[in-house]
Amino acid sequence: MGYEINLDDVFEINGQDYITLDITELDGVKYCFTNRLLSDEEPSKDFFVFKMLPQGLVKEKDTEKLNAVLKIFSANMNKKIEYMNSLKEQEGSGE
Repeated sequence: MGYEINLDDVFEINGQDYITLDITELDGVKYCFTNRLLSDEEPSKDFFVFKMLPQGLVKEKDTEKLNAVLKIFSANMNKKIEYMNSLKEQEGSGE
């Protein structure tokens, strides 16, 4: 069993805190899309993709893999935004 983190987990690597925004799997490897947190636990403008390996989390540096997983993460985020917008529309219509 490999190293596992969950959605919304905050974890530390080399003195930097990250929050997990999304998780996906590609070619049998799990990847997490993260945002580096500032010292006051506020989000930064820095985003990273880590792969979950048995020995721990490793930043993905392969451009081909990054492009592939970022497309998946982007689609996932768009679906979440669409869902949240539909909820707001339902609230606004009194349903």
